[in-house]
Amino acid sequence: MELTQLRYFKLLAECRHFTNAAQQLCISQPSLSIAIHNLEDELGMKLFEREKRTVYLTEYGKSLYNDVKKMFLNLDEAQLRLKDMSLGAQGDLKIATSFAIDEPSAIFYYIRHFFFEHQNISLHFYNQSVKQMTKMLEDREIDFALSINQHNFPGIVWKPLYTDRLGLMVCGEHQFASRTSIRLEEAKDERFLCINGAPDEEDSTYTLCLKAGFTPKLCFEGASPRLTGEAVSRGLGVTFVTEQRKQWKEKTVEHTRWEKNLKFIPIENEYCLRTIGILYLAERNLPKAATLFLDGLIDFFRDERESGSKITGTQYEKQPTAVRRQLAVSV
Repeated sequence: MELTQLRYFKLLAECRHFTNAAQQLCISQPSLSIAIHNLEDELGMKLFEREKRTVYLTEYGKSLYNDVKKMFLNLDEAQLRLKDMSLGAQGDLKIATSFAIDEPSAIFYYIRHFFFEHQNISLHFYNQSVKQMTKMLEDREIDFALSINQHNFPGIVWKPLYTDRLGLMVCGEHQFASRTSIRLEEAKDERFLCINGAPDEEDSTYTLCLKAGFTPKLCFEGASPRLTGEAVSRGLGVTFVTEQRKQWKEKTVEHTRWEKNLKFIPIENEYCLRTIGILYLAERNLPKAATLFLDGLIDFFRDERESGSKITGTQYEKQPTAVRRQLAVSV
């Protein structure tokens, strides 16, 4: 077997169409047919079932495809490692997330710093469900995935980074406004406003309320935190907010009139204490850029836990460059 034959085989298995595969390989269809026929003759078994307009892998073909796919992935990573040895940390870093990464998330500040400090490394982010992220990791389409709560998948490592409790945001006149905490089932009669900017179904308003034993009455769904906050301040409903966002808002120097009429009530239910973690393949040799990102991220949150403080926003930006590098990235 030759690499060229296996490359032709892999692409045909993915396209399932001789003409389309030949066009992508920039060869004629007869040349592709001959190469596949010769490969089947050499192996002594049929790899494809042919139909009028498409082809399908046989059981033998499926087994060979899995091995060939891994082989080409390993070859690609070998090339990356050689580039790393020659040029150092550089290239593309691909990360999928099941939630929006923006202020006040500590991950946002780490990523912001990493991007500015390592300009030879390009960052690419994709919002995906946990199921989609897992497949992308297995296919090595991404280097890392960031998710809410622990997930146990074969061959995939999950490392916790930090925890963040959910609470209900209500207006100052609400019946819950004077409470120090609440159980979610107590809110079964409330109208909910939902910020639906993330694809993680496990973290949706609908799923959380179902866990508490009721179906939420949704009066608004959209990606508009300002509209949601103002509506809550007017008593039009309640919404979920993280404790981290609540603390960040409290540190804001200026507040609008409606922001001053918002009250945060922590939710006691265990499933409302969220753990944010990072996932990656256990046996994959990560490129230098990915290793740099991962080591720095883990060190950053370890420093936060040991110091008992949170480095976010303005506080993080005021650190001198050398100190910020020590806090955020271990080189």
